[in-house]
Amino acid sequence: MATAKKTQAPASPTIIGAAAAPKAAREMFVACKLPNGMVLQLQRKESYWEDTPSGAKERLRFVKEGRQIVVCGPAYPVMPPRGYPRQFPQEGGFGLTFGVDAAFFEQWIEQNKDAPYVVNGMIFGAYSEEDLRAQCRELERRKSGLEPLEVTAEKVIDDRIPKPQNPNVFYSEADLHAAKPAA
Repeated sequence: MATAKKTQAPASPTIIGAAAAPKAAREMFVACKLPNGMVLQLQRKESYWEDTPSGAKERLRFVKEGRQIVVCGPAYPVMPPRGYPRQFPQEGGFGLTFGVDAAFFEQWIEQNKDAPYVVNGMIFGAYSEEDLRAQCRELERRKSGLEPLEVTAEKVIDDRIPKPQNPNVFYSEADLHAAKPAA
């Protein structure tokens, strides 16, 4: 019986330059490709008893605790309203956040190491701004899946739009213009 080959996700950095970081490093630079950014918060494991039809059972849950750190994403309105905050720094489609507590971020990465956004490199940190920007440029073509759809008047470019299974069915001009965002 043949076994299916496991495909590994491309190597994704989580903390760049950790080996060369000074021991007393207190702040890091963090990049996030999720459009609206993220709110990071640590969690602690807690056990509790749950009543079930077959009797009480001990369960585990994770409880958020401590402070929250907001990490910026790359999204920004085309025409921001008056009083809207200025755009955060960006590089390679990543929103950059400076001055994140290093111990907090290292612990958060450890707690979330199996999360898809960490495994796929949508959020990572570095001890130097140059290393962070270089990594952002290297991962610029990596997609988060939350980007706007790419549709032109002539054809559908984006791979996320389902293709018709019947070769005799095609997208009409009206369908393409309806899907096209207003300019």
